[in-house]
Amino acid sequence: MTDPTEMFAAYCWRWQRWNGPLHTLDGQPLVVFSPGVPNPDEGPDFLDADLQIGAVRWHGHIEIDLKEHFWQQHKHHENPHYRSVVLHAVWTPDGRGGHRLPIFDISAHVDRRVATRWQHLQKTPQVPACAELIGAAHRPVTASLVEEAGMQRMQEKAEAILREAQAVQHDWETIAYILFIRYAGSGPNIDAFEATARRLPLSILLKHRQSLIQLEALLMGVAGLLTGAPADDEYGGRLQQEWRFLQHKYGLESGAAAAWKMARLRPANFPLVRMAQLAAHLHRHGGFLRPLLAVRRPADVTALTDWDVSPYWQAHYHWGRRRKGRPPRLGRQWQHNLLINVIAPLQYAYGIHQQQAGMQQQALSLWDALPAEDHRTTRPYRSAGFPLRTALHSQGAIHLYRHACRPRRCLTCPLGQAVLGFKGRTDTEA
Repeated sequence: MTDPTEMFAAYCWRWQRWNGPLHTLDGQPLVVFSPGVPNPDEGPDFLDADLQIGAVRWHGHIEIDLKEHFWQQHKHHENPHYRSVVLHAVWTPDGRGGHRLPIFDISAHVDRRVATRWQHLQKTPQVPACAELIGAAHRPVTASLVEEAGMQRMQEKAEAILREAQAVQHDWETIAYILFIRYAGSGPNIDAFEATARRLPLSILLKHRQSLIQLEALLMGVAGLLTGAPADDEYGGRLQQEWRFLQHKYGLESGAAAAWKMARLRPANFPLVRMAQLAAHLHRHGGFLRPLLAVRRPADVTALTDWDVSPYWQAHYHWGRRRKGRPPRLGRQWQHNLLINVIAPLQYAYGIHQQQAGMQQQALSLWDALPAEDHRTTRPYRSAGFPLRTALHSQGAIHLYRHACRPRRCLTCPLGQAVLGFKGRTDTEA
């Protein structure tokens, strides 16, 4: 077996996963009554262990290293914290420790089943790496794991919003505006939508909330989307005229039309349609924060986004391109994305800021009321037997993928610990 991480070696010691009787490197019998307590601070890895080496009972600390000479390399011999070490447990003894401490060879004693599974987790290209190792006994772990990871994912999203809120002096209306506009776009245009929101202050839009055409002119003009209007398009000409007046009045800059990606977009997802819908939202609601915080259940989003866009955009999805069928309405998948990425995280963050636990629970309940997402990140977890029933679970799978599975941090995951035979919960103290 190739060298593991020091964390794996420490977990082997912590949970005493060995093959047969233990001996020190010089052949003395070793009995471990207590492996000690993991040390989260400077000093040896385990404190207050209780051992018997040969005929002598020892109480002291344990240092874990991958190689014996790390004792010298890390200058443990100069550090007073290491004076009470009674055993140096290493993966690779090399005779260069430079001390007289008893040495325990972890690699010679580790349970072969544990070592084999560890090798599999580190080398398989599969994600999650433990998919082939999950058995019936692990099912309760997978169920609690995705739910706990889902709550961690919500916390992570909320913390990002709180950092953004601090940067704008806790102007929550602006935060709701930027979040909403960012996710109004489909995947390839998310950044372009956000850039538009950051260039166009909400305060300017609110001054013109009574005029739908001026709202459209501001949003489309700052976005750089008015340049494509043909000369013979009467409505496009009116929007350009409004934009020139408002641009001069407020000293606004127009973005680059090239920033917008149109290829392979469905007509309902074209940026001009989305901008018209955002203008209709402001025209109707006069802001974003209050309507988003008022959402209690997924069905509320249907009423929230039932906007009446201007007649031109009821009939067109781009300049001069007429749509077929009824005016655009936001699809169920888009509404779900809005709930998952904007409304629930905003409510959770706002609940933290206002110290309203009920608002935080409401946000989690929204995720729990939505069906689980089905995409390339979540499908492998479903195939591996993870019970992904709600968006809380699928968001949990995303969190696991990003923080544990993709970087192969299996030892920080309760399921990784379980399939290896370690009984700990998520921690990194070892």
